[in-house]
Amino acid sequence: MKDLKPKIPEPSEMQFTQRYLNNKINLLLSDYTINTLLFFVQQSGYINIRVQNDTNGYFPFNIDIEGFKALFPNLTRNYAENFPVELKMNLGSSGDQPQITTDTDGSRISLVYGLEIKVYNSTDIFDEPITELKMNVKAHLQIQYMIDGGFLHVIVYKNVVEDVEINTNLLEMEIEAVRKSVNDIQEKLLEKFRPSFANINVESLLQNTFGNKFDSFEFDSRKGYLEISVDMPEI
Repeated sequence: MKDLKPKIPEPSEMQFTQRYLNNKINLLLSDYTINTLLFFVQQSGYINIRVQNDTNGYFPFNIDIEGFKALFPNLTRNYAENFPVELKMNLGSSGDQPQITTDTDGSRISLVYGLEIKVYNSTDIFDEPITELKMNVKAHLQIQYMIDGGFLHVIVYKNVVEDVEINTNLLEMEIEAVRKSVNDIQEKLLEKFRPSFANINVESLLQNTFGNKFDSFEFDSRKGYLEISVDMPEI
């Protein structure tokens, strides 16, 4: 039977900061809690991205040979025609789990995922696509948090592909060239999702959730946890 216990550091010691709010509610959210949630999401197999032209909401170019030639130039060497391409990214349940590590200057998210580039060079539906690149990617993101009025800004200020372990490389690309191309793919995905988390209207979110307008909101990152405080209105 598979062991479903996450291999993550034990919770850090946490404490509340003295705040001068009238009717405050304080919440401490530990890395341990977030990492436990990430572990079970990973085990569910829900964290995966599969992009083709008909499902492309992520990249500002077509998912085909011409669209990907800037990232993977050797595609045009291997194919004279502009065939469709498939990009697949998968956070497999058997791999290292994603982890968040928080400190006073923000959070670091570390992850390892599988990435494949496939080319559909045949119109026969029974023909399998050609896997041109297949690899495991080790990467991390650095995040900072800022409060401005009632908005929480989550800023990804560093996107790093640390290493790639290549299993299939029909494009015959150097490892460093592959690493840079994967880094560009991550950056384009971040640009797509950035608007959804860059400006979170916390006051509006809390009011819609609880039906009351909150007077103030405070948010801080600590070593091993996040501290959230809101000032409840008098009822």
